[in-house]
Amino acid sequence: GSIATAMNDSGQVVGRAWNSPTDTGTYRAFSWQGGVLTDLGLAGGCDTSEAYDVNSTGQIIGRVVGGACGAASSAVVWASAASAAVTIDSLLTTAGIPRPIGVRFATGISDSGALLVQETANSRGRCLIITPPPGVTVTELGWIGTDAQFLTNCSPGKINNLGEAVATQSGASDDLALLWSGGTLHDLNTLLDAPSAAAWDLESAVDITDSGTIVGVGLFNGQPRGYRATRSGTPPGSIAVSDSVGTVDDRSLPFGPVTDGI
Repeated sequence: GSIATAMNDSGQVVGRAWNSPTDTGTYRAFSWQGGVLTDLGLAGGCDTSEAYDVNSTGQIIGRVVGGACGAASSAVVWASAASAAVTIDSLLTTAGIPRPIGVRFATGISDSGALLVQETANSRGRCLIITPPPGVTVTELGWIGTDAQFLTNCSPGKINNLGEAVATQSGASDDLALLWSGGTLHDLNTLLDAPSAAAWDLESAVDITDSGTIVGVGLFNGQPRGYRATRSGTPPGSIAVSDSVGTVDDRSLPFGPVTDGI
């Protein structure tokens, strides 16, 4: 069996695959294009790998874990489907800016090679944006509110070609959909237009397009729903949210009939 996680505009699909439909053990990252399935392989003695995103140039990001690596995963990048996996930690060390606690997940990559990743501090995830060489930089997105007890976790989503990123903040009391735009971290709920704000509580954000459309999961009048948030104006802009059972009907979109969520 296999699970696809991302596809680029060239139809290249990445994800993870098992050896057979009934296999429930270790899995391997794959790239599929033009009917050809490529095993992306492993790194560092790990026995499991998976791919999370692929950009327009065919660069792929993901993670390796298990085996000699133990339970702690390492974020990796494949320069192409024909290239070996390289840990992002080693790339940062080469650039002279090592992260002592390790980058565990890489979930988003822009066409320029900017990465959205997660490292772990005090058992909680921190979201980072890493710009590609030359001139590698690391920017921590931070969090909304205070985090004196290190209870806040950031789970990265995707990054677009404008350098904007989405993520999910979870903590002791609430989950928040986050938007990083223009060097500022926003609670996505604070950007909603009045009709959307009256009906929606956005709890996660998982992907963002170059035009600023964001998808994720939230509560619509207290009920869990997938959402599509559409931005107007200059980033971060005012955002309107809709789903197929909300005040704005998306069932005219070319995805076939929809009865619930997006």
